[in-house]
Amino acid sequence: MRFYQPASEEALEMNMTPLLDVLFVLLILFILVAPLLQIDRIALAPAIKENRNVKTANYETRSALVIQVDQGGRIRVNQQPVELNDLHQVIKALKIDRQCTPILIQDQRSEFGVYQTIKQHLESLSFTQLDVVLQP
Repeated sequence: MRFYQPASEEALEMNMTPLLDVLFVLLILFILVAPLLQIDRIALAPAIKENRNVKTANYETRSALVIQVDQGGRIRVNQQPVELNDLHQVIKALKIDRQCTPILIQDQRSEFGVYQTIKQHLESLSFTQLDVVLQP
């Protein structure tokens, strides 16, 4: 049985110089171009001090469905107290046109999970929009 033997050790070596040249050129290119790239940034509004008079957007409560959530997580649907577990059945029983936009008036200190649950209930009832008003 014969084994293949390379003619010499030099045949197995690879010249890395062209590869390194290309890598250094790319590195220099990225170093030069990186500072010129503009990254999208979101400008936040400056903080508002509590003692200033702040004008807030007026919102219409003429919607057929107004849901209010207070700081303690208590829910009211059209001024009637409702438990979170019963919200789906209560809204379904109101027989409101699904094209109307419900309004959610939520206290900022209430839990986010309450908002998420209300949103999921409305989506499951085929509502496509929701107006959210945060109260301080």
